[in-house]
Amino acid sequence: MKHLFLLLFLMAALFHGTPSLCDTAKDDDAEELKQAVEPIKKAAEQGDITAQYKLGVLYSQGIGMEQDNAKACRWYRKAAEQGDMKAQYMLGRMYYNGEGVPQDFVKARQWWEKAAAQKVAAEDHSAILYANGSFYFNIYIDGMPEYDIGILYSKGRGVRQDDGKALQLWEQSAAKGFVPAQLLLGYLYYRGEGGVGQDYGMARQWWKKAADRGNPSAQVSIGAMYEHGEGVKKDLTVAREWYNKACERGFEEGCTELKRLNGK
Repeated sequence: MKHLFLLLFLMAALFHGTPSLCDTAKDDDAEELKQAVEPIKKAAEQGDITAQYKLGVLYSQGIGMEQDNAKACRWYRKAAEQGDMKAQYMLGRMYYNGEGVPQDFVKARQWWEKAAAQKVAAEDHSAILYANGSFYFNIYIDGMPEYDIGILYSKGRGVRQDDGKALQLWEQSAAKGFVPAQLLLGYLYYRGEGGVGQDYGMARQWWKKAADRGNPSAQVSIGAMYEHGEGVKKDLTVAREWYNKACERGFEEGCTELKRLNGK
């Protein structure tokens, strides 16, 4: 069992990272992309904060221009210093990864703390879309700064290692609906790690929140708890239902567990 949950947790962790390009024009439309970027560049150079943030994203992803982390950081910083929350978060990511700037966990935390102190309008995308000659930047980051600062405290990067502080930050992140934090908390309570005692009830509670948002890793984890009677009455029918939910979302692990339970 522990190997299954570790695998699911690691797979879930892969979903959290720098926002990625969701849909772009094809390579043969490079000139069209370049033309679409020009208004953003012009607005950024004229001091538009939102455009400065967007230009940072485009440079970091190499969309419509040559990829350049140093220039991405430059534009993120211009917007971040004027209070743009998304730019503050992304600049923190650049410092954390050492992309375009020397790696610096202290500066990463400082920028993430600035971002965490602000409120974000709810979005349900983490992508950059390009369609009909325009870019649409829908990057949902509510809870992401707290999650990442928690990682710093958990690993003792730029701060004194503190499991209690990390747990507090992850709970704040999870309460805002950030699924990776919900998955992580479920894993910690399931294993009794990270400064918490083993508590299947709490593990299921956090996984249920992620599962209700459609996360297949959480759905498989809950299914396994029902299959083995961990913190709940053993119920293979309910286990199948959870495995099936994950399978219907195209999650291979859910399909594998469903077939195994059905003896196929």
